[in-house]
Parts: sequence; C-alpha cells; structure tokens
Amino acid sequence: MQPSFRACPRGFKCRHLENCGYSSLPALREMKEAEGAVKKRASRVWNAAFESEEEIDRLFIEIDGLVNAYEGCTEDLKDLNLMRHALRLYQSAYRQLSDPRLSWPEFQAQAARSQEEASGILGHYEIPWLPDTTIADFVEVISRARKEASTAWITTMESEASGVATMSAVEANRLHDRAYSPQQSSPNSMPDGWRSC
Repeated sequence: MQPSFRACPRGFKCRHLENCGYSSLPALREMKEAEGAVKKRASRVWNAAFESEEEIDRLFIEIDGLVNAYEGCTEDLKDLNLMRHALRLYQSAYRQLSDPRLSWPEFQAQAARSQEEASGILGHYEIPWLPDTTIADFVEVISRARKEASTAWITTMESEASGVATMSAVEANRLHDRAYSPQQSSPNSMPDGWRSC
C-alpha cells in the first residue's frame, strides 16, 4: 500500500479559513499548489522503477529533496528514510552484481546472496521496490549486458584471428595472450569473468 504522504505542518489545512473565503488569497493558493506538487513528486518516487545505478542515484536526489519538503512530518519522514535505506541496499547489490571480474557461477552466487540479504533486511517492510523482483530485474539487466560484452569481445577476437596467417610470431603470440588473458589485454577489453556465457 502506498503511503499517503500526509500534509506537512507547513502545508495549509485549515478548513475554517477555507470556508470563510480566504482560499482565494494568492498566498494560500500558492501554498496549496506547492503542497500538491510535493505530493506528486512523492507519488512519482513511490511508483518509480530503476534498472541502473544512474536511476538509483536520481531517486536518491529526489528523496533528499522530499525529506526537506516533509520536514516535521514524522511518519512521512520514516517512509522516505526507509526508501533511502532500501535504495542504499539495492545500490550496493547492483554494484556487486556489476563487477566484471565475476565468473558466471560467481555472478549467480552473488545474485542469490543479494536476493537473500535484500529479502532478509527489507522483506517485512512496506516499500515500493520488493526485494524479489528488484534483484531479479538487476540480474536480468546485468546478465544481458554481460552477454552483449561477451559477444562483442568474441566478435573482435574472431575478426583479429582471421588474419593470423599473415601475422608475425610476435603479433600472433600477442593475440594468443589476449585471447587467454582478456583481463590483461586492454582496459576496454572484456574481463575474464564475462568470457563464457
């Protein structure tokens, strides 16, 4: 269930003044519009999805802004701080899963550990991003990126290997070394863990 993001003390909720016609005051209208805008921002955060570290970073920034807007609203701040805590945990899981040095078995083991940790810490809280689906989404996105990197690396190596007959012994040895030690071949080459799908 989505939190209601109650009006903060700075918001204007005096029914008496509204009934007396003061709601037409420009300052009051501006306050109500500002309150509505903050609630929309909070709702967008609650409904947000993320599949990259950049998207997580953007949510952190938005939540920090909402924390300032909801200053003095204890329950809303609890919800926002819980979201921030969940994002920190998900950000850490994403970074661990994105480590290009992981072999496929290590990647799968890390995915299981991340899933277990997220479910253990966040499973009993009411948060917008459920641990099971969030970690599963990360695994899918990162697996796809790993496979694409593998394919690109293999394509490059095959292209270079097609000219091996015309290479000098030094060039052929260099290509051989790169093929069997991709993590050492160049900063942009595919790391060892990503070689086999």
